[in-house]
Formats: sequence, C-alpha cells, structure tokens
Amino acid sequence: MTQMEKIEKFRSVLKKYSPNQFLEQNDFITVLELFKTHPSWKKKEGNGIAKIQVIIDKWKNKNYLLHRIDSSTTDISFIIAARGKSDSLKKKLMSACRNAIQQIILEQKDKIKYGIQQCPITNQILTKENTHIDHYDLTFKEVFDKWIKNFDIQELQKKLNDSSKDLVVEDFFIDEEIKKNFVEFHNANTHLRPISTNANLSILRKKGGTTK
Repeated sequence: MTQMEKIEKFRSVLKKYSPNQFLEQNDFITVLELFKTHPSWKKKEGNGIAKIQVIIDKWKNKNYLLHRIDSSTTDISFIIAARGKSDSLKKKLMSACRNAIQQIILEQKDKIKYGIQQCPITNQILTKENTHIDHYDLTFKEVFDKWIKNFDIQELQKKLNDSSKDLVVEDFFIDEEIKKNFVEFHNANTHLRPISTNANLSILRKKGGTTK
C-alpha cells in the first residue's frame, strides 16, 4: 500500500466508529498491522496491545488510543505510521511546523458558514464533514521548504519533543521562539481558505497544489 492508501484505510476505519468505541476484531487486526510501520512502534506496543479505541483528540479529530495488555495506554499517530519506519528528521520538523499552526487552522474552521458557504473551486456547499483548509499562493510544503533554508536542521532537532513517549502522538517544538518564528513566517508567506474535500484531495493534488 502507498502512504496515501494507508492513511485512507486508517480514516475509513475511524469513520465506522463513534468516539470511545473499541474496534471490532477484524478492524483491530487490520489497524494493528498498519501501525507496525510506526517508527516508535516498539515503544508504543510495549508488552502487547489488547484493544484499540477511537477517541477525539485535542484538535477535535477522530484518532486512535492503544490499550496495552498491562492496562497502560498510549496515543499514536496514524499519519506517522503511514509514513513508515524511514520517517526522516525533515518530516518530523515538517510535522512540528504543522502542529505550530493548528490553532490557526481551527480558527479558520470556526469562521466557516457551514451549509451556506461554497467551495471556491467546486462550488460545493461546505459542511463540517467535507471541508478542508487549503494553503494557497504557497502550499504548506513550499512555505516549510522556504523557511527551513534559514536553519541548520540538526540544531532544529534539539528543539523537538520526544514523540516516542506514551500519550505523545505528535511532533512539536519545545522552543517557543522557534514555533513563533515559523508561525510568523507562515502567516507572511501564504493564505488560507476553506475548500471541499474533493478539491483538496483530487483536483488540486492533480495540479500539484495544496494542501491543509
């Protein structure tokens, strides 16, 4: 499976469950196998996984919570798992930069007039289920690539958290000045707009643009 196919598989399972529900056996086996490519899988797995639960994370998205045999729990990122064991430092830094702007993304979502506002590309009516936040002028990756040229990535690594720990599902900067620097650079070099899922994952992707 490609990285995108793995992500879509993770998401398709999430859609089947309400928050706090545990995966049924077939889905449990499927998702557990997909998680084995997570770069910190050995630490996340511990002495074995007994159950997998669907939760709402701090960004109000559905995600997974692993319940170990010894009754301990840990969050885990299915996006990082889909990237695979070759997860590079640059990808971790990009993930930390995405995390740095998550509050801005949430604020953009709060401004959307769901059920009334249209996607500027497809003219679809936007709903909470079909809306993504798109970067335009420069894509997020273009902003990141432009920003990171100003730094030594080995020095930036020292500014990252240890995402292998329990209940730590994300990469983020522990240095507030670095985080602030990226946010200000981001805001000065790109713009955000709500678009439909189809526009984000199909139309713009084929053109080499976007995304959230």
